[in-house]
Amino acid sequence: MKTLTFGEILWDIIDDAEHIGGASYNFAAHLAKLGAESHLVSAVGNDERGKTGLAALKAHGIASSFISSVADAPTGTVTVKLEAGQPSYTIHEGVAWDCIRLTEDQLTTISGTEWDCFYFGTLAQRSEINRETLSQLSSQVRARHFFYDINLRQRYYTSAIIAESLKNATIVKLNNEELELVAGMFGLDGTRSSEENIRKVAEAFKLETLIVTHGKDGVSLLSGGELRQIPVIPVHVADAVGAGDSFSAGFMYALGCGKDPFAAAEYGAALGSFTAAHSGGVPDYSDEIRAFFGTLGA
Repeated sequence: MKTLTFGEILWDIIDDAEHIGGASYNFAAHLAKLGAESHLVSAVGNDERGKTGLAALKAHGIASSFISSVADAPTGTVTVKLEAGQPSYTIHEGVAWDCIRLTEDQLTTISGTEWDCFYFGTLAQRSEINRETLSQLSSQVRARHFFYDINLRQRYYTSAIIAESLKNATIVKLNNEELELVAGMFGLDGTRSSEENIRKVAEAFKLETLIVTHGKDGVSLLSGGELRQIPVIPVHVADAVGAGDSFSAGFMYALGCGKDPFAAAEYGAALGSFTAAHSGGVPDYSDEIRAFFGTLGA
C-alpha cells in the first residue's frame, strides 16, 4: 500500500513535555507503523526541533523525500491543555509547515506514481503558499482514494476552503460538531438530525464514504447508500491527542488491504481506542494491536 499525506509536522507541548505530531504526521506515522509505504509532504525549520522531527519521522518509517527545510521559519509548535483527557490547542503561526513547497522534480515524481491514498486536512490550508501547493497536488496526484479529514481548528478555515476540499475528496471524516457546522454552512442541515445531515452532505459532494466520529459513542459511516454505527472499545483515556488520526490510518490501511468500508472502520476504531488509552499521538504498539492488524496481511 502506497500513501501520500499533505500537511503539518509540529511539536505538541503537553505539560512541558514535547511530542512530535500534527494530524498529517500522525496519520502518516501510523500508516508506516502498520506497514504501508508512507510519504509525507511537509516542511520543518532549520532548527533543533526540525532536526529531531526528521529523525523521528525516519524512525517511524515515513519517507522524507518530499519534506523541505525552511530557513526563515521555526518548526511548528502547538501548546496543548488537557481537561479530563480532552485537548484544547493553541496553534502557533508563522511556522515552517505554513511554507510547504515542492520542486518540479518532486511534482513529476508524485504525478508519475500510482497512490492508494492521498490524504489532506483543513489546518494546513491556512496559508496561501500551502493552498497553492495543495491545488497543484490535487490536480496531479493519481490516487484511488482522496481522504479529507476536516479536523477544524480555531479560526483556521473558510467555507471556500471546505467546499473545495469536499469537492476534491472521495472519503471524508469529521466529528459531530463539524458535521453540524458543515451542514449548516452549505444549507444542508434540514431537520438537523445527524442521519439526515450525513446523507445530505455525502450526496451534495458526491462522496463515496462519509465518516462521523462520536468519541466514546463510536462512529457513523455512510457508504454505498448504507449507514451503519460502528462501536469503539471503551478505554480509560490517557489523552485524546491523535486518536482521530489513528482511526483514519487504521481505516485506510484496512481499506487498502481489501476490507469493505464498514469492516475497515472496525480496524480504525480499534487503533483509535488504543491511541486514546496512551499518551501521545503515535504511541508504541502493543503485541495485541500488532496481532490484530497482522490478520490483514500485506
